[in-house]
Amino acid sequence: MKINLNQTTAIKSTFLYKSRNQSESKNKANIYGATDNSVAPLYTMPNFYGKDPHAEFLMGQVNKLRCAYSDKLLLAPDLAKEIFQKLHKRANAQSAINLLQGHVKYMHDIEAIMFDIFKDAEHKNKRDFQDILIEEAPEALERLKVKQTRILNSGNKIIETLDNDLAEKVRAIRDEALVKIENDTFGRKSPLEKLFALTANGKDIDKLMKIYYRWHKLPSSSRDIDAFIVKYSKQPHENIAKRLLSTSVATIEHIIPQSRGGADSLSNYILVSAEYNNNRNSMPLDMYIQLTTDVDIASNLQKYLNRTIFEINNPKSAFRQKAAYPEMIAKTIRRETKGQLNLDTSLLHVPESVTKQDEIITQKLANRFRIKNSEDKV
Repeated sequence: MKINLNQTTAIKSTFLYKSRNQSESKNKANIYGATDNSVAPLYTMPNFYGKDPHAEFLMGQVNKLRCAYSDKLLLAPDLAKEIFQKLHKRANAQSAINLLQGHVKYMHDIEAIMFDIFKDAEHKNKRDFQDILIEEAPEALERLKVKQTRILNSGNKIIETLDNDLAEKVRAIRDEALVKIENDTFGRKSPLEKLFALTANGKDIDKLMKIYYRWHKLPSSSRDIDAFIVKYSKQPHENIAKRLLSTSVATIEHIIPQSRGGADSLSNYILVSAEYNNNRNSMPLDMYIQLTTDVDIASNLQKYLNRTIFEINNPKSAFRQKAAYPEMIAKTIRRETKGQLNLDTSLLHVPESVTKQDEIITQKLANRFRIKNSEDKV
C-alpha cells in the first residue's frame, strides 16, 4: 500500500525540519543513544509513560503490536532494562553472546548481522565486543569513505544547474564534508541540516531536495555495517552490547511531533521502535515516508492499524475499551500526510455505542491532562 507523495508538497510545508526540541526529548525514551557525531550513547529507560494513562495503556500492548513504521517486533522497556542490567556483568564477548542469544528475534537487520560477526569471531572468551570491532575498523573505514564520497558526489550534476550563489553554498557544504571524510571526522547530520536549511530561501527547492534525497542515503550505523563498525569501535563493550537491542525497544511516537503542536493524546500515539523514533525525529511524516526506502511505511501503518482492530474486535481484549483508537490515529495520519495517506478501518466491528463511549472517556482524560491541540482530541 504505497502512496505517491509529491516532493514539492512535502517540502513546502510550513515546518522546517529541525532536531527535536528539549520539551519533546524529555518525554521520549532516550534508549537509541547518541547522534552520529556523539561519543557515548545513553541508555536511560523511560519514566514518561507511567504519567500519561494513554501512553501507559499503549505501552501495555507491546506484545500484541509491532513497530508501526517497520512491522518489526518490539522489545518491552521493562524487559530491555532487565537485559541491560545483566549485561553489566557480562564483560567478555562470549558471556554477552550467551545472554543475548535468547533475544535475537528482536534485533534489527544490522544488529543481527553484527551479532553473527561477534559469534564468528575468534577467542570470544578472551576479548570483548570493542576488541573485535577495533580489529575490523581499518578496512571498514576505507569502505565507508568510498561510499560516503560517492554519495556526496552523486548530486554534482544537479548542483551545476542551481542558481550561481546557491550552487556555491552547496559546493561549500559538500567540500567541507569531503574534507572531514578524509580526516575521519565525518558525520552525516551536519551536511544534511545545512543543505536543508538552504530551502528556506525558496529558490530551486525541488533541485535542492533531489540532492537532499541523495545525501540522505549516506551510511548510518542503523543502516550500514561499516558505519556501525567504525562508530562503535570507539565505544566500550557494554555500550555495544546494549546497542544490539536498544534500537528495538518500544517507544511512544507522536504522529504529529510535539515540536509542531502534536498532542499528548491517544489520538496522536503509535508504538514504534527506538530506531525509527530517533530516525524520524520531528520530520513531517510524508517526508519521512519518502526518505525511508528500506521499508514500506505506508503499508506497515495499515498493518499496525489492522492489529489494533483485531484486538478491539475481540470482546476479551483490553483494547476493546479503546474502540475509537483506529479511527483516531487514521485521522491524525491523514492530517499529518496532508491527505495523502488514508488508512482503512472497515475491518472494525464494534457497536457504535462502545466507540462513542470510548470517545467520551478519551475526551475527559484529554481535558484532565490538559491536551493542548484540540484538533487531535477526537
